[in-house]
Amino acid sequence: MPGGTEAIIRGGMLNLAAATRSPRVMRALTGLTITEFRALMPSFIKAEKKAQAERDANRRHKRQRKPGGGGKPALRNPEDRLLFVLVYLKAYPTQDVHAVLFGNTQAWACEWIHRLLPVLEATLGRKAVLPQRPAIGTLAALRRQCPELCYLLDATERPICRPRGEKLQREFYSGKKKRHAVKNTVVTHHKDGKVLFLGKTHSARIHDKRAAEKDGLRLPKGSVGFSDSGYQGYNPPGVIMLRPRKKRRGGKLTRRDKVYNRSLASARVAVEHTLSGVKRCRIVHDTFRNRRKGMRDSVMMIACGLHNHRVIHRSMNWR
Repeated sequence: MPGGTEAIIRGGMLNLAAATRSPRVMRALTGLTITEFRALMPSFIKAEKKAQAERDANRRHKRQRKPGGGGKPALRNPEDRLLFVLVYLKAYPTQDVHAVLFGNTQAWACEWIHRLLPVLEATLGRKAVLPQRPAIGTLAALRRQCPELCYLLDATERPICRPRGEKLQREFYSGKKKRHAVKNTVVTHHKDGKVLFLGKTHSARIHDKRAAEKDGLRLPKGSVGFSDSGYQGYNPPGVIMLRPRKKRRGGKLTRRDKVYNRSLASARVAVEHTLSGVKRCRIVHDTFRNRRKGMRDSVMMIACGLHNHRVIHRSMNWR
């Protein structure tokens, strides 16, 4: 049956040609439509060529064969390699399962995952869909990406495996979620839902307000920020911060306060929808298993970039 499981898995590995004939299967495998997948290809090819040139320049020993010599790789073309890394991010299988899907070994899958993730991040950077990070020039970028100066703030937690050692267990334990986790601050556009700013990856033990302060998060003067009560006391200069009103101990909220809180919640729900879109990539939704340094932060950056890529393409199709 065209587009069925029998056609998609052929010759011991996923068949891209068959997957692209089924839009539903393509979204299930990669989180992208066929058009969105193809739109990444030119930038992915350029980023891959640049990464290969850097590896050749940093090679310790001189090549014994010309490029292309030796056994043929399992991932023979850029489309297969892009499919390989997107399936890993979207479905987040174990490396043993991922290796079976692409007809090879776990060691081979591990090598190609860590080789292609930086290439995909560079691809999204070429597409200009990656969010801003804590750095100089963030204010100007936020003003340019959202001229209305209306931003939604929130923090999102991602579960991780229980660390070894009592000290690390205390550091990464989230009393809120009763599990070990990491946390990122995000700033999103109030209308289209793009992630404009992504803070550093902190342990979930840190408070939302303190995480934003450690990231040096600042908003342009004259802007309005919508946040939850976790940012109580966070007041950047020249910015109006709108937060839910709390009742006093032993008191009650007035009807006006309740109406205000409901209207604020209806505006802030957009950031929850954005985070739901980012976490279509199961790698930032399920318990994160990888232990390589810097990978917790890198995969969140890529997931936000993929979400922004989807938002841009789907908004263009709606026009």
